[in-house]
Amino acid sequence: LAHLQAVETSMARASQETILGREVAGTVKYAPPEQMGQLKDGQGRRVPVGPYSDVYSFGKLCSFILFKTTEPRDRHWAASPQHGQLKKLLERCADEEVEHRLPDFGAVLEAMEDLGAERQAAKRWQEHEEAERREQASKRLRQEEKNAEWERQERRERLIVIGAVSVVVLILVVLVAMLGWVFGWVGGLGGAVVVFFAAVYLFLRTRKNDE
Repeated sequence: LAHLQAVETSMARASQETILGREVAGTVKYAPPEQMGQLKDGQGRRVPVGPYSDVYSFGKLCSFILFKTTEPRDRHWAASPQHGQLKKLLERCADEEVEHRLPDFGAVLEAMEDLGAERQAAKRWQEHEEAERREQASKRLRQEEKNAEWERQERRERLIVIGAVSVVVLILVVLVAMLGWVFGWVGGLGGAVVVFFAAVYLFLRTRKNDE
């Protein structure tokens, strides 16, 4: 579309009188079929040259500027995807049949404005999709950070529980040693039984907290 900006200003001042109607200009490859006498109406009469004839030449000229040929093929458009939105416009300008061709440069300007609006809408949609992708990525990142924080918190809690169990077991071991020293082996055996059941209880309590 950038290649057509230089032409758009002059088209806005174009009158309804055709340039081709005043003189034969340019080369045959840009000339519309009605100028060459190759186009007939339903009654077999030659179709006169009109503003639509200039539109035809304009379409051929734009095709040559873009692709160095007045008859671009699908391979040309495929090789230049950045010009893909111009394909329909130039085809409507250079249609061999007048009834399917854009009638004048006013219609060409309107079509170009519509094309610009479509490009802007497509650009806005792409920006919207990109913003949504960034938002989704940001949400995933925040969720991953939360999950990592939960895991760190769980590890800290486990370490606290393990430390508390270790302290309690140590206290019970000291208590058993004292009982054994004071009451002999009977007291020591009773203390060992107490330490065993206390350790089992604390172990089961820790597993329940982990679940």
